Amino acid sequence: MMDCKDYDDDIDRIDKELTDLKSQIAALQKAKIDAGKYITSVDKTDKGLTFTLNDGSSYEVTNGVDGEKRREG
Repeated sequence: MMDCKDYDDDIDRIDKELTDLKSQIAALQKAKIDAGKYITSVDKTDKGLTFTLNDGSSYEVTNGVDGEKRREG
């Protein structure tokens, strides 16, 4: 007989990460895009994604960790 794994914890973890990513993207939208900045490039990192803006600043959206400013232009 096969054992059935309970995936509730996995689903909860993925749901939390998705919620965190949505929150980070919304913050990027409000703080940067709505202020007239636009994305010039997106780079994949080992932590997530780095969005570079037209003013030279960049914003990291990470997997399950709050985004952080990487550099200001």
